[in-house]
Amino acid sequence: MTEVVVRPSDLVELWTYPTRAGRHIFHSGQGRTVTPMTDARVESFLADVLALEGENPDAIREGVHVALGDCEEIFKAQEVNRRMKDKAAHACRALCRARIVEDMRRRKGTATAEHLKFVLSVIDGPRFTKGNSPGRSPA
Repeated sequence: MTEVVVRPSDLVELWTYPTRAGRHIFHSGQGRTVTPMTDARVESFLADVLALEGENPDAIREGVHVALGDCEEIFKAQEVNRRMKDKAAHACRALCRARIVEDMRRRKGTATAEHLKFVLSVIDGPRFTKGNSPGRSPA
């Protein structure tokens, strides 16, 4: 298999598989293995999230949402094809999540790993607060 570096907007139709080394390999539907580029945008997100360690859970939640939203906006702004802007934001979320998982495995057994586990739950959690979810009428 050949290894190819792809843009974030190319990651929309990829599936991830963990390797024995704890890293994720991204497979396209066309049988080729691709490695997502690690860039300053994702590393900046990780640094922002790590800076939240030790804060209260609500502050961490808010900080993760802000950092992820900022990162998604940067990905959208740098995507030249306007039809791909939403997919670029989706790819941003996938890349940030993969980077958190990678760092969490690398720091296994530490307090930082537990913090990153909480961050991952925020990323994977519901997008709406209890009273604000669409389709619910106020009680």
